[in-house]
Amino acid sequence: TNASAKSYAKVTSNKALTSDATTRNVTFNGTNALYTKAGTLKGAKTVATKTTTKALANAQTGKANLRAYRVATTNRGSVYYKVVSFDKQYRGWVYGGKSASAFAGGVASYATTKDATVPASDATFKLNSTSTTANTTLFKAPAWTQYKVGRAVVDGKTLTSTDAYKDAVLTFNKAVTTSREGDTWYQVASVNGSTTNGLVGAWVKASDVNQTNAQPTATSDNSVKVVYRLADGT
Repeated sequence: TNASAKSYAKVTSNKALTSDATTRNVTFNGTNALYTKAGTLKGAKTVATKTTTKALANAQTGKANLRAYRVATTNRGSVYYKVVSFDKQYRGWVYGGKSASAFAGGVASYATTKDATVPASDATFKLNSTSTTANTTLFKAPAWTQYKVGRAVVDGKTLTSTDAYKDAVLTFNKAVTTSREGDTWYQVASVNGSTTNGLVGAWVKASDVNQTNAQPTATSDNSVKVVYRLADGT
């Protein structure tokens, strides 16, 4: 679909964004389409319609998160950002308002995670399952919360299996919930009591671990009921 502008704009500036990558996570808001170039330039074609960008804005998967990496300004004073979805399915330019100092227009800054309750420092956990051929549980950052950040890296190598940690006792010191899926993730603080193990700092989904020292539910078989009475027996 060709852009329908009656008279075409010209780009006066086009440069890479250099701020910390994690500050450039954004989301569509559905008010503007995504184009192969700034939407008012000659030859601009639609990559994703407003209907599609709105659907992506409301998506319940982190694959729809976006990273902004270039900014362009036209001779009409309009700002456009080049963005890519975390799954790389969508890449293009979206209108970003009239100032390059903050995301606006069809995109907005987006926090891909929110703080969650951290397990007690003395709570210990083990992985629910491990594999000798795959790693689908241990990540460098919670899955789909940062662009091109995937599986955990241990001793400089991407972790491709988890069998080495089948008996590992883990503790955690940070927890977040993903903004789209609502999944809770824990960050590893120690492995078998060591805070220098290569896995420290990796993330695992809360549903993929099981607490090993949880307090049992109180029953008549494992607890004692204490009744306090006043001196007069009441």
